[in-house]
Amino acid sequence: AWQRWLRPAAIGSLGATATAGIAMDERFVLPGGRQERYRAQVEWEATPRLLVTAHAGRQEVDNLFSAFGVALNTRPDSSNLERLRNRSFNNLASLEELEGFPAFSRGELREAGAAVNFVAGRHLSLYGEAAWADSENTLGNPGGLFPYLPKRRAALGATFFSDRRFSLGAKAVYRGERFADEANSEAGRLPAGWSGTLHAYWETDDKRWSAELLVRNIGAKGADEAVGVAINCRF
Repeated sequence: AWQRWLRPAAIGSLGATATAGIAMDERFVLPGGRQERYRAQVEWEATPRLLVTAHAGRQEVDNLFSAFGVALNTRPDSSNLERLRNRSFNNLASLEELEGFPAFSRGELREAGAAVNFVAGRHLSLYGEAAWADSENTLGNPGGLFPYLPKRRAALGATFFSDRRFSLGAKAVYRGERFADEANSEAGRLPAGWSGTLHAYWETDDKRWSAELLVRNIGAKGADEAVGVAINCRF
């Protein structure tokens, strides 16, 4: 797919916009910024239980910036669509999520990755994923990396589904060294390492009540461990 996008200041849709099944990459484009992107993606059902996917792409990001090369519109307000979408931890296999709000002026990104999903049985599924990114800031910090984007990422995980209306999920994510700011400063340096996430879900027979437990950043070096509980009543 080839995509050219000018990100509006207003919200057009809460859902992701896609071209030929390939969703727009909203991670690095600030309101008013432009993106030109090429991406090739292939999916192969090797067996009825095994799905293999792979992708490769390149994109150029040109955000609004001042005369000093500093990015504008960097405040993560309601134009950051991820804040308005369902925060439930449903997609264990995704490596797209960033740890913070990236703000930079201009840059180029080349990225590739592969994932394997395997249904081990009626109640258990397994997956593994790896991604490689070669990012380069071309204005505010020439030659620097995109904020929060390491060169290498990997994930391993499993999900267990029970006939008693509950599920358990666990994943471990590796992120290489990355930086929290455009300047790639020592103060913003985030060391490489693994972190874990646990997720549990349960609902009643009539689906009226449900409870969800989430524990994130287990063992993470650059973030504090977080625990969340959500109880829902449908009527």
